[in-house]
Amino acid sequence: MQVACTYSSEEIKERKMIGLFVGCLSIACALFINVYTDYIEQIAKANYKNWDVKTITAADYTVEVDIPKDLYKSFI
Repeated sequence: MQVACTYSSEEIKERKMIGLFVGCLSIACALFINVYTDYIEQIAKANYKNWDVKTITAADYTVEVDIPKDLYKSFI
């Protein structure tokens, strides 16, 4: 014997509202996480650029010069 599961119209409305609330809350959380991670990424990029400006490396004083093959052979 099978019995149909029936809900009153009030229970259906309440469940729909709870589902809507959970769905909207999930979307809001996803958007917040997306914006927050983008914010952290931009802060990290700015910190890296700041660190790079303050750090002196050999690349700051290196010059690349093309030399002919015969000059390189005599160098070796």
